[in-house]
Formats: sequence, structure tokens, C-alpha cells
Amino acid sequence: MYKADPEDFPVYQNLKPDVVFVVTPDFTHSDIARWWLGERAPVIFVEKPFDSQLNNVNALFIELARHPVSTILGLDHYRFRALLLDTMMPGVAEHLGGAVRSVKFYLCEARPLELGREHTLQFGLTLDMLPHFLALLACFGAIESVDDIEVE
Repeated sequence: MYKADPEDFPVYQNLKPDVVFVVTPDFTHSDIARWWLGERAPVIFVEKPFDSQLNNVNALFIELARHPVSTILGLDHYRFRALLLDTMMPGVAEHLGGAVRSVKFYLCEARPLELGREHTLQFGLTLDMLPHFLALLACFGAIESVDDIEVE
């Protein structure tokens, strides 16, 4: 795998892959996914966050309704790191005495941000980390049942 050269875009326009993974800067996710909709790609995975701009996401979903042959799925790489949790869940539930009722998430940075990392935080640490946290929280059950999230 290698990074695409923007000058090669005409070559990519003719591709018809079975699956596309959108792993570009977050503010480009929706536009790129929208370009692949329809006959170009039946399945499109978009890394978290889905997009840093809500208007981009809304435009993507409007366009998706016009192209029902495509499916778009969100992808969070932290969830893959947590696959071992699936085998541990019975013991975790027993230790907790049942279902998770409350979670507090603390982000503690012990060292300065890595060189070049600051550009990924242009819309804040919450947008960068909250999707990871929710992906990990999903290991403990359906996150549709989350009643409230507070960010302090």
C-alpha cells in the first residue's frame, strides 16, 4: 500500500473496487466517500471521525439516499485493538456486578504531543478521542442505550 499521488487521480477515477477505505484527513472524509457512492463502490468504510464538519456529513447522507447500491460504514481502529475484550467480557461483567451504569473518561497526556500530531487536533481533542472512547464503550453493550454524555 502506498499514498496516492494527486496527479494520478484520472487513473483512480476508472477504478471500480468492491470496497473503499477512506483514511484521509477528517475534513475530507465525506467528500471522498460521496465521490465513491453508486456504481463506483458498493461498500465504503470511513475512519473516525466521520467528518469534522456536520454539513459535509449531511450532504453525504443526502447523496447516499440517491445511491442505495452503496453502504457506508464507520470504522474505528481502536475497536480492533479491543477485540480481546470480547473474550474477557463475562469476567468483566462479573467483576462489575452486572451491566456498566456509569463511565468516567479521563485523558491524561504524560508527554507533549508527537511532532506533526497537532494538525489532527484542529477541531479539538474531543472530536479526536470521543469516537475512540465510544468504540471501546461499545464492547460493553449497545451504545444506543447511553442516556447522557458530558464533556468537561
